[in-house]
Amino acid sequence: MGIVPSTPPAEPGFERRSVFRAGAVQFDASRLELLVDGQRRAIEAKPLALLHALLLRGGAVAGKRELIEAVWGNADHISEASLTTAMSKLRTALGERGRDIIEVVPGSGYRITAPVEVAAARDALAFAFRPGDTVPGRPQWRLERVLGPALLNDVWLARHGKTREARVFKFADSDARLETLRREATLSRVLHATLGARDDLVRIVEWNFDTRPYFIESPFGGADLPAWAAAQGGLPALPLVQRLAMLSQVARTIAAAHGAGVLHSDIKPGNILVEQGGDGAPLLRLVDFGAGGLSDAARLAALGISLQGVRDEAGERGTGTLRYMAPEVLAGGAPTTAADIYALGVLLYQLVTGDLSKSLAVGWEADIDDDLLRADIAAAAAGDPARRLESAAALAERLDTLAARRAAQALQAGAEARAAALARQVERDRMRRPWIIAAALSMALGLALSTWFGVRALHDRDEARERAALAQAVNNFLTEDLLGRGNPAQSGRADETLMGAAEAAEAGIDRRLGNEPMEAGAIYLSLARAFDSRSAPDAARNAYDHAIAAFSRAGAQGRADAIIARLHEASMEVVSGQPGSMARARADIAAARPDVAGLGTRRPEAEVWLAAGGAMLQMLGGDVRAAQAGFRRAADLADTMPAVFDEGTRLTLRQHEAFTYLRLGEWDEGGTMVADLLRRRLALNGPLHTSTLQLEMNQAQVRIATGQAAAALPDLNRVYPAYVAVFGAGHAMTLQLLATRAEALGHLARYDDALADELTIYQRATAQLGDHSYMALGTLADAANSRCKGGHAAEGVDTARTALEGARAAFGAANALTQSAAADLAFCLILSQHYAQALPLLDGVDGKAMAELTMDPSYGAQLDLMRAAAAFGMGDRALGLTLLHKVGTVFERKEADPYMRDWVRRLGS
Repeated sequence: MGIVPSTPPAEPGFERRSVFRAGAVQFDASRLELLVDGQRRAIEAKPLALLHALLLRGGAVAGKRELIEAVWGNADHISEASLTTAMSKLRTALGERGRDIIEVVPGSGYRITAPVEVAAARDALAFAFRPGDTVPGRPQWRLERVLGPALLNDVWLARHGKTREARVFKFADSDARLETLRREATLSRVLHATLGARDDLVRIVEWNFDTRPYFIESPFGGADLPAWAAAQGGLPALPLVQRLAMLSQVARTIAAAHGAGVLHSDIKPGNILVEQGGDGAPLLRLVDFGAGGLSDAARLAALGISLQGVRDEAGERGTGTLRYMAPEVLAGGAPTTAADIYALGVLLYQLVTGDLSKSLAVGWEADIDDDLLRADIAAAAAGDPARRLESAAALAERLDTLAARRAAQALQAGAEARAAALARQVERDRMRRPWIIAAALSMALGLALSTWFGVRALHDRDEARERAALAQAVNNFLTEDLLGRGNPAQSGRADETLMGAAEAAEAGIDRRLGNEPMEAGAIYLSLARAFDSRSAPDAARNAYDHAIAAFSRAGAQGRADAIIARLHEASMEVVSGQPGSMARARADIAAARPDVAGLGTRRPEAEVWLAAGGAMLQMLGGDVRAAQAGFRRAADLADTMPAVFDEGTRLTLRQHEAFTYLRLGEWDEGGTMVADLLRRRLALNGPLHTSTLQLEMNQAQVRIATGQAAAALPDLNRVYPAYVAVFGAGHAMTLQLLATRAEALGHLARYDDALADELTIYQRATAQLGDHSYMALGTLADAANSRCKGGHAAEGVDTARTALEGARAAFGAANALTQSAAADLAFCLILSQHYAQALPLLDGVDGKAMAELTMDPSYGAQLDLMRAAAAFGMGDRALGLTLLHKVGTVFERKEADPYMRDWVRRLGS
């Protein structure tokens, strides 16, 4: 039976004015509502449009290409696989009672088997547009072509009659669809109010929610991703690196939206628009937040935006698209940021395989040859949301550093191969565990006792005899006590780690060398230095104490070595940043001064380490100028003792001196020293030596401070994988590099990206050193600053308050870190218009000390600028202008903080 219309089929809009019935299935085209046995069924737009096309043909067979054109328009890039997927979803939505109305006609297409009845919809259709029509209520805009599904006829490209500017209009004529438009418009306002104008988002510029047809209006953002890719010859025709860069763009846009508290909930290729940028690279824009929501509905009130169509995470919203829907959402859970990250994972899989129609089905891993990308997809699209990447920015970071990660992976593979060969040579006949490979290399290189603190321990003895004895002691310790733990029968554990094994083997030193305290002390000291280099202060402290005790047992012979070991431990305490560590370091260095003086000229190297340890204490205590003099004295003394201090050690002392210039903001002198030291380090040790990597970071710091953050950022991205490979992800040096990168991102006004790095640092520092360590609390204060500069002042206030309270408890009110946290809290309070709370905090901040701590000579001017903003906010314009005048032209320099520069201009306008 064919169609039995209640109105002539030739009348415009007939297709969308009718209610269709076929068996237990009813479809109201005017409301886009599907009922089966009277029960409403949730269904995506494309499967619903497919049902509509079949119903319009009654019992006639509809060919596959005919259906594709009806649902997707004249889309040559759409394959039959997409049609099959849409049909599968349609059958699922119809359920057992409704799916039998659709029959497959082999070799032809599909048809409806039940009689089709058509009746007029209850409400008259508000629109039935054709190309050339004007937009209702907007006569200057003329409709040009349909952008969405042809049968829906609701998304149009229009042009202005005079300017020829292109706009997109999305129409609705039912209450249900109006709600979607309201939601999309509201979320667009939230994004714009929070993030400002962005090229990667298309803003809703106008809307009509009062009269039918309802609509929202936005600038034209380009073709959708499937159409754009088809115009390029298909995704496989594009280089993989370009596809990954595109996904990174989308991930960073999502990260920004999440930072603004907005969920998308329907990330898919059709909601990504592509336009060629001015540099020829594709610019991607994320559109259609109609299925989205807010992770914090209170944000609407804070922004002064009325609640229209938006629910929080617990409320109802659009259904999204099944292929990209996270498992917990499919199971009935509410969409979250984790669900958006899952959709990004699916999209990444499609872009890597070059097929936007593929689903992330069981066995997908076989489609991905690159193990790093396979791991990235798995991390983003993990079935358990708790195991997914913590943010969309983290996914973008992985993709942006893929080349560097591959290089680091190759480096690690080479190191592991060399270590494996060494381990086989040392321990051919023993059962091994994974860490033994690393242990053999680490102990052969990191615990070699050829440096002064090993061999110099035997300075006053028969060196030929004692070096042989020491070598035998070290060999026995490595092969029997440390590597011997590769045998589970000896260790009692099948999964022991290198650090655990070293700590366990440490207990055997006294047993093996109880009668040779100098040899025992040398091994303890070597272990302490190794633990120290791995940012394991508790293990290092224990080994240092054992070394000091062993040297002390040797009496006068070991006195100098005990003093030097204590100075090394003091330097470790200074940089560990743990509560109480500064006090321990201060006490140790004070106690060592008379001891070093008592040594006289017998062990002049002790004077070097005393000067270096004291300088380290002064630098972290805030007296950077005194620290500079101390490091210079230590380096000058070391230069006079080339037989004791090798070139690498002497360069390290000069590096400390160079860093003090950076801390003081003396960029010309510091930059010159860093460049010279980097050249010498590369020649001596190569690009992957720890000191070389540190100098690479110092050079980036100089560039950031001199207004070259854009030039510094690629170098920081380049060396980051090497830092992870050489130091480890949680090492203090790796965290410092991330902090430097966050600073560069902040200078480029990429506050959400900076925040992502800062939160990573905080998590790693907390795990490694504790949540009240210097690194953790300092980074938390930085994260508060980024949140406030990025438009999230309320969250920034909470973060800054936590950092300030922690710093006061751990380091006291006068500490520079505590003052920094107080300044950050004051900044966020001023942006939140809590001026009276902010000003007392600013009064307690020493601008000069903070300039040295932050390596920012403009810090004092920043404090005055904050006071000026508070004065303006409290209505004291005269004081505000006076303070602005005091600030002068500080923030006009190219190296000035861009946020502060803009703030001065806003206040002065």
